[in-house]
Amino acid sequence: MVPGGWGEALFRAADAGAITEQTARMMLIDYLTPSLDTTINATSAALELFAEYPDQWDRLRGEPALIPHAINEIIRMESPIRAFSRFVTTDVDVGDVRIPAGSRALMLYACANRDPAKFIEPTRFDITRKPSDHLGFGMGTHVCAGMHLAKLEISIILEAMVAKVCRIEASDPVRKPHNTLRGLASLRCAFRA
Repeated sequence: MVPGGWGEALFRAADAGAITEQTARMMLIDYLTPSLDTTINATSAALELFAEYPDQWDRLRGEPALIPHAINEIIRMESPIRAFSRFVTTDVDVGDVRIPAGSRALMLYACANRDPAKFIEPTRFDITRKPSDHLGFGMGTHVCAGMHLAKLEISIILEAMVAKVCRIEASDPVRKPHNTLRGLASLRCAFRA
């Protein structure tokens, strides 16, 4: 554990009796787990998208400051999580539809992130879009706890690549069947210096 870090603070809170040790462990797992499958899926989506849209890779190489926006656009285009369900605690109206308390509501991230009422040309991959309000990381009280760690990991990879890789070539994408996660089981890639 890093001295003075968040993990240490969790276990100090457990030692002080503010939370249980089990809660501290679960909170740490809830923070670290998103940096695994979802980050791997987002990173492979980045490779696939930049191979499909070499003009966007060229743009990123010319303007590495766009990396944070590129990450948001990648997550918007290829949300690593397909959907989440939530229990509705009070009656709520969404558009013209009433969702009664006690129901389950299903958020389909890919649908929301490609809504033409929200995004101009929603199926176009554009790293200058700056879509910080996409729903790929959730929102409000349900925002992804590991979002900043995931963005940091992807940023480090992209920063290293823009300095050395002129072209990404990808082929033979194989989707991984999963009810919740959206990602690739495999993707052949070649990197041209």
